[in-house]
Amino acid sequence: MPVGVCCVGSTVLGGVTFRRHTVRMWIPRSAQELLDSLPHARETTYMEYKRELPARSKNQDIAIDVAALSADGGVLIYGVEEDKGTQTFKPYPIELVGQSERIDSVVRSYAGGELRFSVSTLPDPDPVNVGRGYIVVHVPESPLAPHVVEGCGMYGRGATGNRLLTQGDVDRLFARRRAWEISAHDRIAAARAVSDLHAETSESPGVLRVVVSPLTSSTSIRELAGIGDQGGDLIQLSLEVRRAFTFVRDGPFDLACLAQTYTTHTAHGMRLTPATSELPGLVELEVQDNGVIVFAHGGIIDVTNPDGTRAVVDSSAAQMTAQVLAIAGAIYGKADYHGAVDVALSIDGGAGAVSHDWHIGDVFVPSVRPRGVLRGEEIIESLRTTADELIGTRAVETARSLIDPVLRAVRNPGWRHPLELN
Repeated sequence: MPVGVCCVGSTVLGGVTFRRHTVRMWIPRSAQELLDSLPHARETTYMEYKRELPARSKNQDIAIDVAALSADGGVLIYGVEEDKGTQTFKPYPIELVGQSERIDSVVRSYAGGELRFSVSTLPDPDPVNVGRGYIVVHVPESPLAPHVVEGCGMYGRGATGNRLLTQGDVDRLFARRRAWEISAHDRIAAARAVSDLHAETSESPGVLRVVVSPLTSSTSIRELAGIGDQGGDLIQLSLEVRRAFTFVRDGPFDLACLAQTYTTHTAHGMRLTPATSELPGLVELEVQDNGVIVFAHGGIIDVTNPDGTRAVVDSSAAQMTAQVLAIAGAIYGKADYHGAVDVALSIDGGAGAVSHDWHIGDVFVPSVRPRGVLRGEEIIESLRTTADELIGTRAVETARSLIDPVLRAVRNPGWRHPLELN
């Protein structure tokens, strides 16, 4: 079983050439999967096995291990013993209670910067080992690397294990960080430039855009995820994601309209485009070869309210954002991409709009003036996360972080959140 595939490219920035690694990491999802892999196991710069956690007097070693992997991404597994002489590995199940919390606390206490990682426990299948098993720490490639470990310095991984970073290593990582700092405005502007949907037209008085961009992706994510050129794969995946979420109260628009689209090819991938201008809320969904997801919905502003106010259909904006993030998470999962991801959201043509829910019978209060309006023609929110935070219902929580500033501006604080699930 492969433990990782590394593709290396180069980028020149400000006269500095640095390498970009794209790692497809194997992350065991069950103890049996891990045990089955051990005959083929080997340690690499992206995979490390340890028999057990260090003594509490050496807690900093945990932070060093995680910070070292964050430079280029990797996986750390506790509960596997290595025979140095034969370079073979065998299971050594350890006590699981309290260990995940310990790892989380130690890393956050000693490692500087916002170091993202996840910890999962895999109980051993042998009844003799009840309460024992294996711990998997997945560390995505960090856009903020290098991370300083308090009192120890900055670490990376070498062929034989952790090593202190050289000045050249640090220069490479800081150059990479600058290259990643493409602003959300740039991403949204690029999405507008190639879109057929624009605000202030009769078909689309306002446009919601969501752009999801892997930071270290290869050019083959779409292919690895099995999203072909004809659109059927993407439509099916989108409808599966839509059915997987049952919100307490559905907004008037959702991704069902993707079933009424046709496929066009773009310079960098493929796009679902409205089959007819008669559809309510025109929609576009593009998946580029490198895994960038670009979504646009042209019905997010309602100008037909009886009192003449402009309204943003914020419930649908929130729900479709969550579903688009979940589509991205499903694509990245199929492509085995677990790295950092930038997400940008914009609402065009929304200046002066209040929440559409002020005009719905069961929440409209005629004696109460609608609270809050969108202040600008261009509303942009953004965040940086990891691909794993876009999987399943985690996409809902990520969407909350992204769109809550918009919701706070236009909704009554006492209303039910549109992303509340049944």
